[in-house]
Amino acid sequence: MCEGGCPRGYAYIDFKTKESLLEALTYNNKEYMDHSIYVDLATEQNHGATDDCSDLSNELDMTDGDWRGDPVDMEDSYREMYSIGSVLEFSLGTSKHWGIYIGGGQIVHAVINNESSGFFSNFVIELASICRVGRPNMYMDEAYMKLFSKEADSPNEIVRRALHRIGTTTSMNNLQFVQYCLYGSNHTLLKVLVAALAVTLALMYPSVIKAAFILLAEYQNVIDVLFFLLFGFFLSVCILSHQPGENFSRPRAQK
Repeated sequence: MCEGGCPRGYAYIDFKTKESLLEALTYNNKEYMDHSIYVDLATEQNHGATDDCSDLSNELDMTDGDWRGDPVDMEDSYREMYSIGSVLEFSLGTSKHWGIYIGGGQIVHAVINNESSGFFSNFVIELASICRVGRPNMYMDEAYMKLFSKEADSPNEIVRRALHRIGTTTSMNNLQFVQYCLYGSNHTLLKVLVAALAVTLALMYPSVIKAAFILLAEYQNVIDVLFFLLFGFFLSVCILSHQPGENFSRPRAQK
């Protein structure tokens, strides 16, 4: 039972520790879901809370400045929103970013390797807490499914691929890494067009056919290779059918 200076209003913000709350408030002033912490509003120690709950609690013996934690099961907290193996889309700075949800409030995503720079920058596969990225949205790669008529693999396989790559570096960006986890390949529409262009050039100029097959070798999938070949052949037919006719001009005869 509180006596004297016990504050009569309580609110809770979902953070694991006081430090994580202050860090997050400084970062983007958003609420996160990880751990319920009861805050003494009388001293405004939360540096951001403005709501004063009218609920009274005679069971919590809190003094000015106390921070009390109420542990919760993070998996239960997130299960209703995100399922294992889901792709989460969130903002990282000013750009969109994607990651694989593996459960327990954790995601696996690709971030730029600080040790690399310039055009040849690579990425590091990192394990991170959702509380670092705010409140993400579910993301469904419908464009890929329509283009390739392919459904994502099982959640267990998606998570296995993501976990297996943690700590490694790759040339794939975060969206390509997500597609690798979902489908076992990292095709994007841009990459499809680049590969199709390579095949087109190979069909138009036999001298580059070796380079085209070197590019296609990384897919190691006969169906994908056939798809690229057919797509490249189709582009070649379209390009060749619209080639302008010969337009030579004879030099003027000198007087």
